[in-house]
Amino acid sequence: AFEKVCSANNIQYEYSGSATRKTVYISSICGLSYKECGTYSGWKYKVNGDVPPVGCSMYKLKDGDTISWYYSINVTD
Repeated sequence: AFEKVCSANNIQYEYSGSATRKTVYISSICGLSYKECGTYSGWKYKVNGDVPPVGCSMYKLKDGDTISWYYSINVTD
């Protein structure tokens, strides 16, 4: 779903890991990369307003799910 939406809207992103091994980590969206705003900053996601306990490549979407991506910053660095 992430790749489909990004491609349809010309949104640039980078990731590491493997989709087939379900180890994908989204490291950059629209040029904003992880660790740019502190050691523990980076991209996270919510489904229907909740943070899932698994990475994005492990989560199984259901019809009607709403996904939102947000950038979490580390304010203690």
